[in-house]
Amino acid sequence: MKNKIFFILMILSGVSVFGQNTEDAARYSQDIVSGTARFSAMGGSFGAIGGDFSSLSTNPAGIGVYSKSEFSLSPNFTSSKTNSKFLGQSTEDYKYNIGLGNLGSVFTYNTGNTDGLISLSFAFGYNKTMNYNRNIIINGTNPNNGLAVYFLNNVGNKAPEDLDPFYEGLAFDSYLIDQDSLGYFPNMALGQDQRKTITNVGSTGNYLFAIGANMNHQLYMGATIGVKSIYYSRVMNHTELSNDNADYVKEFNFHEELETSGMGFDLKLGAIYRPFDFLRIGAAFHLPTYYSMEDEFYNTMTSTLADNTQLDLKPSYNGNSVSRQTYTYNLTTPMKGLFSVALKYKKLGVLNIDYEYVDYTTTRYRNGQNGYDFYDENQDIQANLKAANNLRGGLEIRMNETLLLRAGYALYDSPYKSGHINAGAKTSIISGGFGVKSENMYFDFAYRRTISDEKLILYPMPTNEPIASIANMRSDIMATIGFRF
Repeated sequence: MKNKIFFILMILSGVSVFGQNTEDAARYSQDIVSGTARFSAMGGSFGAIGGDFSSLSTNPAGIGVYSKSEFSLSPNFTSSKTNSKFLGQSTEDYKYNIGLGNLGSVFTYNTGNTDGLISLSFAFGYNKTMNYNRNIIINGTNPNNGLAVYFLNNVGNKAPEDLDPFYEGLAFDSYLIDQDSLGYFPNMALGQDQRKTITNVGSTGNYLFAIGANMNHQLYMGATIGVKSIYYSRVMNHTELSNDNADYVKEFNFHEELETSGMGFDLKLGAIYRPFDFLRIGAAFHLPTYYSMEDEFYNTMTSTLADNTQLDLKPSYNGNSVSRQTYTYNLTTPMKGLFSVALKYKKLGVLNIDYEYVDYTTTRYRNGQNGYDFYDENQDIQANLKAANNLRGGLEIRMNETLLLRAGYALYDSPYKSGHINAGAKTSIISGGFGVKSENMYFDFAYRRTISDEKLILYPMPTNEPIASIANMRSDIMATIGFRF
């Protein structure tokens, strides 16, 4: 009869165990604003158009374009699909969620002047800037190595009480690796079935206050002061099942949880210049965002043994079991520059192109708990990340006085340097939608398809590294209802 042995151990030991690495730095430095349905339908390309609440999170000069006060609300539905390929096996998984893309109000004061200062506008509200929700399943039979081998490679000549309590310590106390007079050895052979499930939940959002002005219907200026929020949760289960009858450990599950929350402040400045009726030129500058971050982490390991002779766990070398630990630190994300051009043909339509520059190598971790300086992590950021060039294009065509059709495309460059496993991990977005408006009310609808590919290392090995290819496909359906007054 098999006997399940459970072991749970948590102790705060060292840093950069779960978070605070290059991948986390890249994740929290990227923005793909969803916001309103009009903004999303046009690929998020609004840098020289303005007049939409979500544009305040890209080029705040867009607030100067408003001629009336406005309220907007944008719920959205998201369907995420992932397809993993690992050791010749393909596995799909899905995740659905309902959220809020935008909620905001703009208040415009018209001076009555025919030149000089035409109007002043103020705005406050919320735009969603990133969506992390997805599920991943990775499956395959690995003849080359297993997680036990990874743990074994890391133990060296350490005594059991000196093993990393998040990893090798758990493997030792749950019998995945063991020790005799000759040293450490694994209790599971190679050739096992491997499965890894990953559940990601969370988003980033921009709570903002903006102010802007219209000068001579020719120059529009704006500034946004924002509070940016981060919530990210990752739950991973790595399971292996032995195919060798001689193995003492027949099955084990390594469970990892990470929950990250952060709050930061940012400042955006922008301008839109209209030298001719048909041409608008926009530029914006985003100062770095300074986040106060907190990670909560939790690990467990469960082993299923071949018999029931071993009933007791090995002694816990710290004599303590803690359910959850936290770690606090600061994160600074990069500055961003935006340049935009819009062409407008009378009242029939408008085409906008955005170019965005982001230097991810300037991302920095700071002020770790217990005085940790993150030197190694920041060196890794500079070694693996790069400056990225993002492009967005949006088209809006007026069919008649009430109906408008929209389409857009965006391409977000990978933040990783050439030679990195995810150097080619770009994100492309295809979108479209329509809008119906009257004098004091409007309704917009958008569909957005986001496609990206990435590679994921299950655990690092000197050779035959287990790498899965992940194809991500996300569909967003968005609607905005707005009122002008």
